[in-house]
Amino acid sequence: MKPHRLAFCALGPYADEVEIDFDPLVEEGLFLIHGPTGAGKTFLLDALCFALYGDVPGGRAKHTLRSDHAPLDVNPWAELEFTSQGHRWRVRRSPEHESAKVRGEGTTRRAAEATLERREGDEWRAVAAKIREVNDEIAGLLGLTAQQFQQVILLPQGRFERVLRSNSEDREKLLRTLFDTAVFGAASEWLDNAAKSRREAAAEHERELANLRRRAAERWRSVTDDAEQPLPADRLDDEADTNDAWPADQAALDEVVRNANSLMNNADTAAGSADAALATALSTHIAIKRIAENWDRRAGLRKRRDELADERPAVDAHRDTLHFADSAEHLRPLLDTEQRHQVELARCTTRMNEQIAAVVDHCNEAPSLPEGLAVPSADATPTAQDLDAIGTALAIHRSKLDDLATHAATAEARESTAASERGAEARLRLVKQQQTAVAATHEQERQVAENKLIGARTAADQVAALRAAAELASQRADAAIELVSRGSRLTAAERAATVAERATLD
Repeated sequence: MKPHRLAFCALGPYADEVEIDFDPLVEEGLFLIHGPTGAGKTFLLDALCFALYGDVPGGRAKHTLRSDHAPLDVNPWAELEFTSQGHRWRVRRSPEHESAKVRGEGTTRRAAEATLERREGDEWRAVAAKIREVNDEIAGLLGLTAQQFQQVILLPQGRFERVLRSNSEDREKLLRTLFDTAVFGAASEWLDNAAKSRREAAAEHERELANLRRRAAERWRSVTDDAEQPLPADRLDDEADTNDAWPADQAALDEVVRNANSLMNNADTAAGSADAALATALSTHIAIKRIAENWDRRAGLRKRRDELADERPAVDAHRDTLHFADSAEHLRPLLDTEQRHQVELARCTTRMNEQIAAVVDHCNEAPSLPEGLAVPSADATPTAQDLDAIGTALAIHRSKLDDLATHAATAEARESTAASERGAEARLRLVKQQQTAVAATHEQERQVAENKLIGARTAADQVAALRAAAELASQRADAAIELVSRGSRLTAAERAATVAERATLD
């Protein structure tokens, strides 16, 4: 835990707000809080402890933390910013205290409060807002309870002087109070009990060792009394002297052990010789077994050789077949290519048959075909020459049809023109008939006019009338000339209509 800023107000001897910035002090590594007696040095640490745990070391009660010098309308509080587990935290607490009533006179009792916030960027985010939650979070962040923090981090004022001036018993009690040495006392008691248990176990082991000595002597006696046990020549007299002696102490027991080891060494030597002989026999047996296995393998190989000799013709036949297969393997790419071409040919044949069927259907549905055209059958596949001939004939017929379509369009245009001209001709005939009637009338009138002219000549007073009649006759003559010209145009139109009708019939 690294403190950064401590601020509090109306607590202990401080009536006003106090703020301490620890960052410049921490950079020095070590700093000293000093001042005259009663200046409030200890309370700075008390305020830090109160901000963290809501409690102060020593015998001071929490509800008496409010400063007696501060007005009743000022609420006491303490706030600490610190870093723990990679985050910056801010805890704020207010103790239980008497405060002036908002309305009226007198005081009221206000409960303690606590909040914990964590710095996220430039803002503080609330983490806990209840005293129990804040206490749990602080204990988890620092890894110490309030009591452990006061015993390890903050040594209450006056306790260390008591340690120096007290006797051994009082100092032990005080140190146990300050540093909670109950665990060490329990460890010392456990060590005493363990030592006592180990001493009892050692005594029990000593008794068991004596019993084992006695049993070893009895066992040695039974071994040495056995006539079948071989002994070294240089130890026979010694063993004869000690057969009837019980091992009275450890030295005698060690002598018995040495004798037993001598017997064991002799037995090991004999066992080694026997093992060597056994190893030689086993080697010989293995060699003979290998020779027998080789003979058995030889017989099996001879039998297998005869069987293979019987199978040689079949193997030769298979070898020839394999040789032919290897030779034919070079043709596999050609066969694969031929197979792909066969598939492509089948696809093209199917497509050609579909197109031929479509040609047959179109030929059957066509209103006209070229003369002498050999229409293919849907069941028979035509040759390329047949298809070329059919294509050529259809192309020529198509060209003729295009020409006929062009002539038909021209004939339709001419027919339309002829119809218009026939209408004009009919109108001209009607006009001609009318003009003929008018001409006849005019002829009659002309004759009458001539008669009148004759009469006018004879009468000078009828000159004006004769002039008018002459002018009218001139107009009628012009109309007759126009009628003659229109008659020639009518004849030409009738001739064109006849030609168009003939082309239409063609």
